[in-house]
Amino acid sequence: MLKTFWISLIILLIAGSSWALNEQLPGLEEDNTAMTNEELRSLSIANQIKSDGKLDMYDKPIDNVEDPTDAQDAMTLNYADTNYQVLDADLTAIAALADTDSNIIVGNGDTWVAETGATARASLGLVIGTDVQAYDAQLADLADGSLSGAGTCDTSALTGTTYLPDDTVDNTALKTATGEVSGDGANYVLPGGAYAFYPQTKATGTTPSLIVQISEAGSVTTDTYVQRIYMSTDGTLAYAQCTYITASGLDYWIFLLVDKTTNEIKAAWQSPDHPSYGNGGDADKMPHPFLDYNKENEKIILLDKDTCKIVKTKSKQIGKSILTLINEDYDIGENEYKYKPLHSGKFLGEKPVMIKSIPDYIKVRKLRRKQ
Repeated sequence: MLKTFWISLIILLIAGSSWALNEQLPGLEEDNTAMTNEELRSLSIANQIKSDGKLDMYDKPIDNVEDPTDAQDAMTLNYADTNYQVLDADLTAIAALADTDSNIIVGNGDTWVAETGATARASLGLVIGTDVQAYDAQLADLADGSLSGAGTCDTSALTGTTYLPDDTVDNTALKTATGEVSGDGANYVLPGGAYAFYPQTKATGTTPSLIVQISEAGSVTTDTYVQRIYMSTDGTLAYAQCTYITASGLDYWIFLLVDKTTNEIKAAWQSPDHPSYGNGGDADKMPHPFLDYNKENEKIILLDKDTCKIVKTKSKQIGKSILTLINEDYDIGENEYKYKPLHSGKFLGEKPVMIKSIPDYIKVRKLRRKQ
């Protein structure tokens, strides 16, 4: 009876396969004649089951499989997820790319592609001649700060704010500004100072006489370097205008020297840079342009920023210089205003250097039309 059971069990569990059991099935005595279905389903084999054919589990899972150690061992889903990369579309796309020399992997918005040469440079924003400078032997030579030999520069394609083409100074390529001063019988700071060209002059009146000196002469001694201009007429008003090289133009500075008794304008000074620009560069040592200022009889007025913009625009419209317009058409307003920092004319890198404060004796006012 026992032999009949063994044959039946093999047929039921593994049809078409040959199995070998290393030990007697537990719970089966030699005199047993049969096992129930429930006993078969709960059958446990403690050692090994070997098969030389296909093992069909009839869509049932195999549970409690140990982690593999040998090359032909089966693995669990957990072991695969823990030890191997999950399938990924991006990795699959990259793996399919050719490993050609100089290929660069670039994302095109949809997938990963291999690019080389000009195509790769365009994708990286490195187009030669557009995004980056092409190699130039003279530029490479100049990298240490000096040229080792004579060279030439082709300026035919240069446009815009090009500086010093063909080793010559072209005044159309220089950034310049114009400053102006008016007065009589006194010393004034020359706008632009060391950066200024020789001034042009004029005087009011029918047949005026005019004396102009550019020197260090004057009644006031300063402890900073300054370019002075002395102007004297026969009782009329003298003007000097000069062009100078500048990096400014952000704010206009208009100073007025006013008689304390009559409130008349005795002298005026305007420039898109502070008087200290080109004249030592220290706004504390050179806070205003009037070198013969007498605090007992005179006061210094700085026009507010909005007024400067108005007179600048008006001067262009009517064809008069800013100081000519002020001297002929305006008086000083009565109200005082808070000083708002203006650009000195200097830059620190690309950041403008502002003059944050002015002396208390310099008052900020507006202009008013003469009656």
